[in-house]
Amino acid sequence: MTNVISALDDAIKNRKLLLLMIDDYTTIHSTRRPKGLKTSQANNMCTIIFKVFPEIKAITRPPPQFLHSRDGIKPHDLANEICSEKQMVKLSCTFASCMPELTTSFFDPLLERKRLETHDYGASTDVSYMRKFKNVFLVDFFMQPLKSKSNYMEALTRVFNLDKLREYLSKFVVLFPGDHPSQFFPRQIVYGILSEYLMNITLNMPVTQEELLSLVPLIGPLHIDLNADEDLVLNYHPFIKSLYESLFPNRILAVKPKPWRIQFILEILYGGWTLIRRSVKAVFHKCKDLQYGTLINFLDNYCPTVLCSYNILFKTNNFSDYYDSIIRMWVMMYCFRRHHYRKSLLIWLFLVKYWEGNAFCSDIFNVFKNNLNIIDESVVEYVHSVIRRHTTDGASEKTLSDTMKAIFGCGPRQENFRNTFTPERNYVFSRVQLKYLHTRVAKILVSIFSKICSSPGESYSLPRSKGQALDCTMYILPTLFGEKPVKSYMLPLGFQCDKKPDVNSRCDYICVAPEDAEWQIFEGCWHSFHKECLKDLAYCPICSNHLNNVILSLSVAANTSFVNGGSGDDNENDNEQVSGSDTDDDSDDEMEYDNLGVSTNESNIENMLNTINLSIMQLRPESPTNSSCLSVDNNSECDDRGSTLLANVEPPKRSPHCSTCHHTRQGHGKGSANAKCPMCPNNLCSAHGRRKPCTCIWHISQQNPIETIIPYSIVKFNNVSHVKEYILSFCQSNIDSQALGSNACTIIAVLIAINFLSDTAWFSQHNLLATLDSTFLAYCYQLFTEGNQMYDNLDESQLNYCAPEIIEHPELGLAEVAERVEEYQFNNFVDFLLELQMLSLARVKLAFVLIFSPDKSMTLLLNELGESMLIDSHSHLDTGAIIATASDNQLHYMVNYIQEMILRDWGPTVQPPFDVTIVKLK
Repeated sequence: MTNVISALDDAIKNRKLLLLMIDDYTTIHSTRRPKGLKTSQANNMCTIIFKVFPEIKAITRPPPQFLHSRDGIKPHDLANEICSEKQMVKLSCTFASCMPELTTSFFDPLLERKRLETHDYGASTDVSYMRKFKNVFLVDFFMQPLKSKSNYMEALTRVFNLDKLREYLSKFVVLFPGDHPSQFFPRQIVYGILSEYLMNITLNMPVTQEELLSLVPLIGPLHIDLNADEDLVLNYHPFIKSLYESLFPNRILAVKPKPWRIQFILEILYGGWTLIRRSVKAVFHKCKDLQYGTLINFLDNYCPTVLCSYNILFKTNNFSDYYDSIIRMWVMMYCFRRHHYRKSLLIWLFLVKYWEGNAFCSDIFNVFKNNLNIIDESVVEYVHSVIRRHTTDGASEKTLSDTMKAIFGCGPRQENFRNTFTPERNYVFSRVQLKYLHTRVAKILVSIFSKICSSPGESYSLPRSKGQALDCTMYILPTLFGEKPVKSYMLPLGFQCDKKPDVNSRCDYICVAPEDAEWQIFEGCWHSFHKECLKDLAYCPICSNHLNNVILSLSVAANTSFVNGGSGDDNENDNEQVSGSDTDDDSDDEMEYDNLGVSTNESNIENMLNTINLSIMQLRPESPTNSSCLSVDNNSECDDRGSTLLANVEPPKRSPHCSTCHHTRQGHGKGSANAKCPMCPNNLCSAHGRRKPCTCIWHISQQNPIETIIPYSIVKFNNVSHVKEYILSFCQSNIDSQALGSNACTIIAVLIAINFLSDTAWFSQHNLLATLDSTFLAYCYQLFTEGNQMYDNLDESQLNYCAPEIIEHPELGLAEVAERVEEYQFNNFVDFLLELQMLSLARVKLAFVLIFSPDKSMTLLLNELGESMLIDSHSHLDTGAIIATASDNQLHYMVNYIQEMILRDWGPTVQPPFDVTIVKLK
């Protein structure tokens, strides 16, 4: 006790921050599987400890009526905050979509091992400052349950009876984080004293235990995280159990797994999801199937929220994002109907904003803003974990007390708390083991998405039964939960509203838009709308109104609970997860990695991932049907549909020409005395150049019929997995039967891109899917010729160029008309396909120059309808150039074709990585 008094005296004199923790300890800590006929005898102990933070300034006590909102939560203020446009835009998206910087770097092995150890309190790795046991002091440890207001009053009386602690409370604010009872009952006590204080303040009368008004009870971040993790696993248990037992065939997942195993399960589930996330979302972006929406809500919203909120955002002191994550946690707790936590989190959210806007409370808000990660009750859970390890089931009060005194009795042992009291445990996963686990999860998830895709609309609601809650609907989701009925609480936020998402409709609002209007799905709630109906709103208006009403209702219930001393539904069943408890069915402490059978060949894992992602791209999920959609037969040999980009063959138009030399402006330099021209003498533009006729297609067509000027043809036609391949009789290296410009492929590829994008150029007159005719071949021949000439006229020894070098080359003059937009390097074709899928959603003309090492350049073109064409000027199959086309929604076939064509014609020497440049007109 001497140490306690000295520490408090030092904290008062030097104005050091103090954190109070009061928690209950139950001596039953065996598994729930009975091993005998004797029942367990429980001793309930009360632990009171505090921790001093020497580096952080104490919070000066403001007037109590300002520290505590006298009326409790102000419902409308809180509703305006949570339902603001800023927050609703975020809530209308999934957490992973809003926080990509956390999800993309999520699986650094060192960080992941730390997260896996978060809820194992005997792990041996180093700990951060906030969890060190130094400066922690025991006030009291006595037999006392903590189940009621009177129980906590007894505990707080012991706090109050310690003179130095009472003196500290008279001068400074003490934060008091804990589980739900530790913030609920003390808040009732504080508000009871506050009510008396407000009545007596005008009369200048003393108030009993007034110093307790300096206590600020709060729901602790550790218990928020523990309960959120557990809720997620328990509510989705049938789905998780099936996946877990597929991953580890020799194991059975307990009904209520231990906290560390829950953390492990969520980590590997989300790890597998991140490997296929981009592919799945690209393919399913217009799918509104209920099972898909439920799975996306679990994988892309709930999972990353509970994994990142405490373990990353809180621990890294990221107050702003942590605050936003608590809003998401509250939405999840509301959907799950957690009666306590859906109110406790509202109180936390309100108080933080209340202090931010209150000049008297700037000190306490600054502690949250700048030192968030110290407001953590994990220390008391560590203490209880050590006691549990060093005592037997049903230990006596004296044994428990002696053990506690031993923990706090020696300063050096206290400072080296973990090394002294906790055994080593090995949760080390190698990088390959982690990636292999994630890959196996990804493979299982893909099979689930495939089932959802092949059997759309399988889910359905059940008739209402007697005694069923009014706000609950039962559903059957066979792919995820089998034939077990599932409450609507497990579905996305939109299904908690009166106006639920209609999975067969593109718009859930009062629809005034035409059926073919552009529409979007809000993945955070699963409502969808025509963009015209939203009227520039960037969030779901249905869920905004619903959450506003829910906040108003729950705020009133919360105020009734602790301000007015009523029940406020607080006696309803709401199981509290206790971090140190072993009271579950999960008695096996062994980790799963010993059964992995992991290969050390990481390249095999990469091959598995490529195969998995390519299989996703083969899926064709259904979109909502009550709008006019054209169905496409992907297996048809030809496509006769009309196109805005494709038209009948017309005579070539006259392209821009130089007024000085009368040669085509393409490849021409700027208008100056030394302007370059590849067709003029000495490559300098001059009037003398007119003596050499222009060789563009338009000039030639004026002298000869189009049929006679190009004697070349299509030598061979192949239909390769939905891609039409045309092998031509000419290529860049056999123009005029001469071996000219064999390295001109990049120039030719850029010229093709520019002509495709230009509205006045010849390319826009032709259908990407039309059978190639002699006119089109003439155009290709002309571009190949011009590209060769431009390359041969470059006065440099450089053989090969990248696309940006060609566009910006001062002698070519292409920088006047074109520019590069983006440059990429892809290590595999899967990532390339994902990027194409995302870019093609804009439905605009796109031109890509692809360069494969060491010297192969080609052009990939996409039009507004999603149709694609590949043009490669090199010789293929010892014959000629290649043109390949694919219809809309078949980009994956085109990418597969490129990969197979390169391997077929050039062998394994021309393989990824490869560079891609997007070309744009100025």
